[in-house]
Amino acid sequence: MGKAYTEEERENIRVRLLEEALNLYHDDNVKALNIRELTGRVGISLGCFYSFYKDKDAMILDIVRYRGLQKIDIAFNDFSASLSDPAGYLCDIIYNFISDMKNKAGSKKMYEDVLTISARKTSEYVDAFYSLLENTLKRLVGYWQNNGYKVTADWKGISSVITAGGCLLTGSVQICQPYFDDMLRSFIDVNIARYLTVSKRSKRT
Repeated sequence: MGKAYTEEERENIRVRLLEEALNLYHDDNVKALNIRELTGRVGISLGCFYSFYKDKDAMILDIVRYRGLQKIDIAFNDFSASLSDPAGYLCDIIYNFISDMKNKAGSKKMYEDVLTISARKTSEYVDAFYSLLENTLKRLVGYWQNNGYKVTADWKGISSVITAGGCLLTGSVQICQPYFDDMLRSFIDVNIARYLTVSKRSKRT
C-alpha cells in the first residue's frame, strides 16, 4: 500500500515534479519527457506520479498553469501601476500573457508542443488559462474600488474573452506575424471594453 501524504506534502511533491520537469526538459520535445526518470529525480514511485496526473499531457498543462501563476504574480505585484488606466492595464496583462506563450512556442520546442496539446484538449486548456486570472482579477477590481473607482464587471464576459484568447493562441501557428499580434490586441481591447467599465467616482462637495 502506498504512503498516505498530507495535502501539504502532496503540494510539495507536485511543485518538485513541475520544477524538475522544467529544469530537465524546458528546451526539449515533450515526447522526450521520461516519467520514470522524472519520478526518480523527485524521489517518488511511478504509481505516485499517476496519483497526481492521469498522463503526461495533464502534467504539461499543469506546467503552463504553474508558470503562468508565477508570471501573473510578478505582473500584479504592484497594483498601483494600474490606477492611471485600469482597463488598459488589464488588457495589457492578458495580451502579454498570451503573447509570451506564443513567443516561447516559436523558440522552445516544449512550448510548441504545449500548443499542440492544448489544441487537442481545448476545454482543459482554457479552463486552466482562466483559473490563472480569476482570483487575481477579483482582487484587482477590489483594489480599484478601494481607490475611488466605480467598477462594473461581467465576469462571464471577461472569462469568455480570456477563453477566446486561449483559443486564438492554440490556432496562432496558422496566422502570420505581425497579423496575429494585431488581431489579438484588437480582440482583447474591444471585448474587454464590452464587459468591464471602470470610471472615477465623482467627489462629493
